[in-house]
Amino acid sequence: MVDSKLIDIESHSYDLHSEKGYSYGEGKICEKGVGKLLNETDEDYIKRVKADYKKIYNLITEHLNYEPKVFAYPYGIYNKLAEKTIKEEGANITFITGTEIADISNGFYLLPRITMESYTDLQTVISTSIFN
Repeated sequence: MVDSKLIDIESHSYDLHSEKGYSYGEGKICEKGVGKLLNETDEDYIKRVKADYKKIYNLITEHLNYEPKVFAYPYGIYNKLAEKTIKEEGANITFITGTEIADISNGFYLLPRITMESYTDLQTVISTSIFN
């Protein structure tokens, strides 16, 4: 796919999208995606986000021979500190989730993307998007 020059593989995090080991509800210890851990300092949080970003960045660079520049937030969930950190690490484009079409007139950060799941009805996507 990458050799075709039609598709790039970009970052969706290395392991920030994982829910394993996390507890939600009253016993919540972590938000989904890039959420901070309970009682995690900003400094520790930044280190964790940077380490994750660097890990996937290095894997993509090593195996695909180009530098990823796009970061799609797991679950579309972000916060200001994560966005600042991801930008500082070199992302030129970031994506969240949404149902609207991305408008790049305001820049390339926090652009909405439509999540496609195995159960997503393609006709619904087509009828509510630019294809309509």
